[in-house]
Amino acid sequence: MPAATLAEIADLIRDHPGTFRDATHGRFYVDHLEARSVFPLKMSKSHLDLATSVAWVLEHSTPTALSPKALLRVQQIGLDHRRHGFPAIAYASFAQALKFGLREVLRVSNEQYTVAAQQAEHLLEGLCVEMAAAAMEADERGVPPAYSGEVIDVQRMSRRISVVTLDTGLSIPFSPGQHVLTSSTMLPGMWLPMSPATPPSEFGQVEFHILGEDDAPAQRLAKSKVGDHWTFGQPSGSLSISGERDVLLLAHSTGWAPLRSLLFDLLTWEDRPRVTLFLSADYPGELYELPRLWALAQASSWLTVIPCATTHEDAWWVNSKVTLPDLYIAVADSPGSLAASRGNWNNHDILIAGPEANAQHSAAALQGAGAQHIQIEAWPQAAA
Repeated sequence: MPAATLAEIADLIRDHPGTFRDATHGRFYVDHLEARSVFPLKMSKSHLDLATSVAWVLEHSTPTALSPKALLRVQQIGLDHRRHGFPAIAYASFAQALKFGLREVLRVSNEQYTVAAQQAEHLLEGLCVEMAAAAMEADERGVPPAYSGEVIDVQRMSRRISVVTLDTGLSIPFSPGQHVLTSSTMLPGMWLPMSPATPPSEFGQVEFHILGEDDAPAQRLAKSKVGDHWTFGQPSGSLSISGERDVLLLAHSTGWAPLRSLLFDLLTWEDRPRVTLFLSADYPGELYELPRLWALAQASSWLTVIPCATTHEDAWWVNSKVTLPDLYIAVADSPGSLAASRGNWNNHDILIAGPEANAQHSAAALQGAGAQHIQIEAWPQAAA
């Protein structure tokens, strides 16, 4: 049967993400040839979440209007995309490109153009109007479309993990726990979500912890040198500590960065909640901040640190640069599974950060044990 609802149109887009993305890009490039130099050379590397995002908006809207939830998300995307440098009027062309992408999905699916498809096109036009309005409002308020920073220090903590410090001059207006989309000349057209590992500084210095796995885009940032320049988009994310409950932090690998920012911000609080941190890594040698954290925990009555690793010993190539304290390091599939076996966390703010699979494993383990108040900052894919 022909697609008769917005949800069914959304399903078609989800089922053909590559078709939708490539058709949309191809049409947009006709009107804005300069966009070819802004996005990755391969269409398959650009806007990887385009189909998913559009489908989500359709699923969370009525046939005649965007829902308040969808509207907020669309406006945030409009603010984020200012980093590309396109004028707000480009969204009129983008609306036509999205409609072209939808019709291409209908064609390859052998689907008819229905009333639901017409409603979807109306919503696509509406979301582009809202993105343009959000971008224009930010322009009028003098909000910078992007920020830049110069690398001033690089520390190799192990073969895969680097700590990179930048001087941004003009401070990025992020809150502890947020992330910023990040690019550099080594990542042409690609933007990676990176979480500052320190609270905002009046001096404009910001620190990032990077897991540079082989052939992953982040590896290029991990290999940065002093003097390199990075570019940042607007901050986003809502990871936070309420202060109303004790806190459970679960960090795997460099997912520790946003939680570190929050923890260091707690040092400025007069009335701190009790914090239990399960710090995890693939290998013990990649627990790169354990020495500092253990010293902090020894000097603090409010902080407990429990280290764990996926494997009990380092692989030969880990090449850790840190000397770990003489502690028992538990072996667990995820910090969440270990935490679920160690206590009752029902009345805690629970913050989980790390690779998506590991973070979701931790969340599932704690939810299975009855935990609530769970926030997750999982590493999403690169953005265009």
